[in-house]
Amino acid sequence: MKTKYQVSLHVNKVELCVKFPCQLQVMWKKGQDKILTGIKEKLNKKFMINETLEMTVFQSEPKKTYLIALIHINGQSKLAGVATFVIDKEGEGKMCLSFEKSPDIDSKIYFTFKIQNLGQVEMGESRFSDSCKSEISHKLTFESFGEKENNPSF
Repeated sequence: MKTKYQVSLHVNKVELCVKFPCQLQVMWKKGQDKILTGIKEKLNKKFMINETLEMTVFQSEPKKTYLIALIHINGQSKLAGVATFVIDKEGEGKMCLSFEKSPDIDSKIYFTFKIQNLGQVEMGESRFSDSCKSEISHKLTFESFGEKENNPSF
């Protein structure tokens, strides 16, 4: 048996100091599932995202998901940071996570989340049909991410 969750993340902003013109996009990744925000312009040291991402997940134990900042420069995407968000139980709240693997040691992502428990499902039920409902369309490849957690609240 696995627990089925509906998870919503509203990404408010990303603080990232870069000294060149660029755009930013946030990817939320769990396993093979990926959802991307739109590409946003820099405003001072901030990128105002203001987008909601939703994903249906199935798990039998708490799992890490990754919020990945991607900088867009001259038509290419570059990794600008990785933050870890753990889905472990139903609830909602606000978070501010620091990015790892970022050129700016003070970079952060601010978001609100809502995790809704949709109940237990048999392991034989098709996960494919639900995951296809997500807005998952882009395929990007990145090196594997570290396992260090950093979960400060604001």
